[in-house]
Amino acid sequence: DHTPPSAVAGIPGSGSSREPTGTDRKSSTVDLNSEEISPLETALHSVVKVFCTSATPNFFVPWQIQPQMRSTSSGFVIEGRRIICNAHGITDQVFIRVRKHGDATKYRAKVLAT
Repeated sequence: DHTPPSAVAGIPGSGSSREPTGTDRKSSTVDLNSEEISPLETALHSVVKVFCTSATPNFFVPWQIQPQMRSTSSGFVIEGRRIICNAHGITDQVFIRVRKHGDATKYRAKVLAT
C-alpha cells in the first residue's frame, strides 16, 4: 500500500497490522497485538526517518528566500496515523517525506502543528 501519509503525522501501515520482517512481506501481515512480536520489533516499527527540504526566510529582503537545504531527523508513530518529531527537524519546511523502518519507499507528509 503506497497511500501517502496524512501528515508528519501519518504513515501507511501504522494501524493494527504491519508487514513482517521476513522475506515474504507482501503476502502476509502480523497483528501488533500478537505476543509473537518482540518489544524490539515494536520499537523499530514505531520509528520513522523524516526527510525535510527547507528554505529559511530572508528577513532583510523579505521577497527573497535563502537557498533550500535538506535535513533528516527521526519521528515516532503515534495514535491516529500521526508522527511526532522535534520542531527543529522540520523548521521552515517546504517539502517533507517520511520512511518507515525496513521500507525504501518515502511517503509525502505535511505538518499539522508546530
